[in-house]
Amino acid sequence: MDFDLSTVIDPMGYLPVGWLGWTMQLLPAAFGIWSERSGERFARGAYLISLILRAIGLLLLGSLVLYILGYLIFNHDPASSIPALDASWLVTAGMLLSAFSSIVMIRPLIWRLRDAGIEKKWAYIAVLPYLDFVMYLGLIFYPSSRSPAPVDVEVF
Repeated sequence: MDFDLSTVIDPMGYLPVGWLGWTMQLLPAAFGIWSERSGERFARGAYLISLILRAIGLLLLGSLVLYILGYLIFNHDPASSIPALDASWLVTAGMLLSAFSSIVMIRPLIWRLRDAGIEKKWAYIAVLPYLDFVMYLGLIFYPSSRSPAPVDVEVF
């Protein structure tokens, strides 16, 4: 019997399949947090609307991309001169969409943290499973601060 560490870390199956899938979500989100230096702020209402619109937009984009790739893979005419796509394209597209969506969703979190007067380094908690949902939800109710958190200006 093989010991699978992913069942210890993630007993509910929240993480994508395997360490590669987890890395494809963790690293882009950490890069998105590290690279955010705009100084933008989001109040609670704008933050909530932004999260909803970004989630709907990413859902529509992902559905469209995966539908088109699925159509090209599974409805390929063998008589055509266009080569058939392999099903691994679906996995690749899904992982790239996951990486892209983690960067897109982490930006408003940082802007809301800054507005609440909380330092950006607390956003790294949002890359952990289950804690991300708690942090996104908690910032909806956390009041704005009169003095925003400072913007990181160093490159490294």
